[in-house]
Amino acid sequence: MRSSLSVAVQLDSAKQTRGVVGLDQVNAVADRALVFFDCLVRSHCVGEDRHALGMASIDQLEGKARFVSADECYIQTARLDLVAATIEHLDAELENPQRLATLLGAEIPPSWPPGEYNRYAIAFFLARLKAGGSLVSGWYVWYAIQRATAINRAALVACGGYAGPPSADGTVEIGYSVVPEARGRGYATELVHALATWAFEVPGARRILAESHVENSASIAVLERCGFRRIGPGHEPGYVRFQRDRRRTTEPGP
Repeated sequence: MRSSLSVAVQLDSAKQTRGVVGLDQVNAVADRALVFFDCLVRSHCVGEDRHALGMASIDQLEGKARFVSADECYIQTARLDLVAATIEHLDAELENPQRLATLLGAEIPPSWPPGEYNRYAIAFFLARLKAGGSLVSGWYVWYAIQRATAINRAALVACGGYAGPPSADGTVEIGYSVVPEARGRGYATELVHALATWAFEVPGARRILAESHVENSASIAVLERCGFRRIGPGHEPGYVRFQRDRRRTTEPGP
């Protein structure tokens, strides 16, 4: 059964071409992009407290998602606003973090950027967006913003995304990283579920891959909750590879 998040995504012709147009522009650098997202998913998913994740039930994780335009993508989940990085966002992230905070309407934690999402990775994805234009919008970095509440301001808590548009055989690679201040609250599960659903709304996406270190039980639990299954060893010793196929309908659960 498809989630309400999946059903609520509004597609137009521009989105439906994202997975099948402009692949030649990104295939040449796909391997390099995968390295960055391998690093993201392999680490910094520490402390995904099972109790917190248990509270993030299927009903809580389901939310609305909508495609805004060919140049801007936005997903709203139960607790997070997911914003696809634009050239303006990444420029600001490199040059003036306070400007990024203004663009996102959210506080930037002192630990930002998280994990292996460093200046080199940011510059790389900026170059990919400039090369691919609107055809690759939404296929790289996404910012995860915890929405404001009565007691807390909106804050950037994680990043995630893809290594690029679907490959010729329909494969997408996913990665994510949560800031230390926000771990243990189930945000990784919420983020991965939303990104997987978003990717499968594109006809060209048939499977999603991710990797985790064998000792990173928190990261493995997140992937399994989101419908991924272990398929074999990863790119490096000590890592395992996971896959979620389009036909799988497993919802994240406690």
